[in-house]
Amino acid sequence: MEMMKKGYKDRVEGYLNFIKLIKNEMKNSIIDVNKDDILKAIDIIFEREINVGDAINVATARKMNVTIVSNDKDYDRVKDLVEVIRP
Repeated sequence: MEMMKKGYKDRVEGYLNFIKLIKNEMKNSIIDVNKDDILKAIDIIFEREINVGDAINVATARKMNVTIVSNDKDYDRVKDLVEVIRP
């Protein structure tokens, strides 16, 4: 995990704990979010300075090869990673 090497260990562990909590609350979700998705989301958080939820959406959208449809301007930071359309 690249972020662990850069001295962000506490922050990364906090994100992982938060994501585990969210995942436990969403047991019946349609889309599976796995460890690799979470690790990719964490990299996106630090590289693009977007929040946890948006980063998970981006990582999942990339995996599923789907478009994000949102008016959230934060997604402008990831247009090179995933297709983003504003409704």
